[in-house]
Amino acid sequence: MVTREADAADLRREIRFVAILNLAYFGIEFAVALAIGSVSLFADSIGLLEDASVNLLILVALRWSAPRRARLGMVLAGILLVPGLARERVPGDLAHGERRIGIWTRLGCLHV
Repeated sequence: MVTREADAADLRREIRFVAILNLAYFGIEFAVALAIGSVSLFADSIGLLEDASVNLLILVALRWSAPRRARLGMVLAGILLVPGLARERVPGDLAHGERRIGIWTRLGCLHV
């Protein structure tokens, strides 16, 4: 029978592995983006850095109490919401109705 501590150790090991992979892919994409001058590849590499940062925060939080983890969950949801809110400030090709639906969808992640 697998113990709860063994499950937690497995989870921490897997999250650490994913964070390391995200950092490695960030480094590769960032270097290639600089080498070829690709803005879109640079932007994608920043997304991988964000993913790695979130995974590292989760890794740290796994040792915290449940109430502290719940608060961190709200903070992480807010961090993930920031790019969506920034998009709302950028004039674009979306119709006003699509923007309204988009912001409510993004705000829904705070509820979850």
